Amino acid sequence: MKANDPATIGGGPGGYVAAARNAQFGMTVACIEGHGALGGTCINPKVASVGQTQEALKKALLDALTRAIHA
Repeated sequence: MKANDPATIGGGPGGYVAAARNAQFGMTVACIEGHGALGGTCINPKVASVGQTQEALKKALLDALTRAIHA
């Protein structure tokens, strides 16, 4: 991966589509997914029980970013 190639956070409908589209442009893309399977909570039965509201999702993301920054 080059320093300017993208990484997408989340393997849901937005994340994996963004990764695929960037790959179509010839970029090497990293798709970072915490649940171990692409598809997001709506279409992936492995994580469907997680089903977070938008506010809970924002809080979880901010908590994860804070932990990553201070690691």
